[in-house]
This record gives sequence, C-alpha cells and structure tokens, in this order.
Amino acid sequence: MVTGLYQSWRQVGSWGALTDTEYGRWLLVKVGLVAVLVGIAAVSRRWTG
Repeated sequence: MVTGLYQSWRQVGSWGALTDTEYGRWLLVKVGLVAVLVGIAAVSRRWTG
C-alpha cells in the first residue's frame, strides 16, 4: 500500500493535479470505491457478528 501511494504521488505531483488530470480523477474514483467497499465490509462484519 505504501509503495502504491508513493507511486501515485509521483505520477500526480501536486494536489491540484488530482482534479486537473485524467489520471488524478481516476485515482480519486479508485480511492472512493475502496472506501465504499471498506465501509460495506465494516457494516457486514457488524451485521454478522
């Protein structure tokens, strides 16, 4: 995970590029989807526990 974050930062280069470049926008979508999946997993864990 750490190396992926580092590589992403090298690709994007700045905070503004997260929304200004296509790569940055896709990166934000990917991070958002992972956050949603982690949230669903947490709810599922409470529900089944």
